[in-house]
Amino acid sequence: MKRLLSGLFVIAGVGMPTVHAQTTTPFKLGTFEAQGKVFVGIVLRDSLVIDVAAATASLAPASSVAPPADMKDLIARYDSGIRDRIVQIIASFSS
Repeated sequence: MKRLLSGLFVIAGVGMPTVHAQTTTPFKLGTFEAQGKVFVGIVLRDSLVIDVAAATASLAPASSVAPPADMKDLIARYDSGIRDRIVQIIASFSS
């Protein structure tokens, strides 16, 4: 049993750096409303909200992945390019 637990900790520890390699900037995702417009946003530093659709439209290079319509759409397509675009957006605001 002790050997099994040690093996699980080693396997879990190997996967951790991969998750953190994507972005080191902490962020949150949510649905927001500003001036009567509802949008999916990225929250940085607990104070900056970035409209994903607006940032996608202004960020070069142009993306073939459409911005999410809502949080359900974001979740459904997260691994189909939206995650990568979010990381690009965060990088553009972090530099």
